[in-house]
Amino acid sequence: MEAIREVDTLLSAFSSDLGKGPDCFISICPDYPEEHEFLPSIRVLWDGDLPEGVHATYCADETRRWIKLHGLSLACFDLASCRAKISFKPDSQWCLISGNIVPILAEFLKQADHHMIHAATLLINTHSDRALVISGASGRGKTTTALALTNSGMKLVSDDISFTTGVERGPGSTRIWGLLPRLKVCRPSFELLPWIKRLGLPSMEGSHEVYFNPAVVPRAEVFSPLRPDAIIFLGERNTEGHRIEPVGKVAALSLLAKENISAIDRRSNGPSGKSFKALANLVGHCKCFMLSASPRLETLCDFLSPFLVR
Repeated sequence: MEAIREVDTLLSAFSSDLGKGPDCFISICPDYPEEHEFLPSIRVLWDGDLPEGVHATYCADETRRWIKLHGLSLACFDLASCRAKISFKPDSQWCLISGNIVPILAEFLKQADHHMIHAATLLINTHSDRALVISGASGRGKTTTALALTNSGMKLVSDDISFTTGVERGPGSTRIWGLLPRLKVCRPSFELLPWIKRLGLPSMEGSHEVYFNPAVVPRAEVFSPLRPDAIIFLGERNTEGHRIEPVGKVAALSLLAKENISAIDRRSNGPSGKSFKALANLVGHCKCFMLSASPRLETLCDFLSPFLVR
């Protein structure tokens, strides 16, 4: 089944031949409980609509988490035992990766000092381990920008799901890596990325988005986390020409925290506290810029090159 193939592709990044047992267990079953209700004692951390238009609820107690995509799936996972179960409707397999698997992995990996950020990551060149991080709100154009740079010589690591690590080892040890299960491009982006348009990719009937296998674009074959070198925040696009300006460290940290940390953890060593430290380490390690790109994305890589020289 297509969902299982996608899960295998995603989890292949964690495969190992070292002979040790698995670090976590995730079971996936087509048995969605229609009548499930959360107990009053369970805290609702987030409730609202996802970009796909799905109503979602994220709940927690001391060691357990629940993600309910209403009418589609229910994921229950225990941080202490690193076990999870995902129940879904047979016709809703499309929601398993982004709605269930990725949030579960993010929680499990956070305990091992790997903190997820919503950002694209690219290998700047094949002669070093330097990485460019692209951050922006959903719909601002992370994937489009990353693909434009990929077609001009950089290598794609992730378009939305990146992880920064090194909190426990200090700022100088900050590294970044990512997951790339599949790519999504909005139809208007085809006009900005003609080489993508020429691939003749299929789309869902009536959808304004196209999902496709990342194997069709130049990807980085990296076997260890990269050294983050620069962060580019995406501003509003303009029709005149690319514009870029430096961003101060405090402002950069504020932008990343607003996009990636949804709750304040009063314990500096708690989950949100460590995630904030991870972002601070990342910002402290990087040059930071705000970019307003023009529609001429084929010139973007050359425009950015002087700012990425180390």
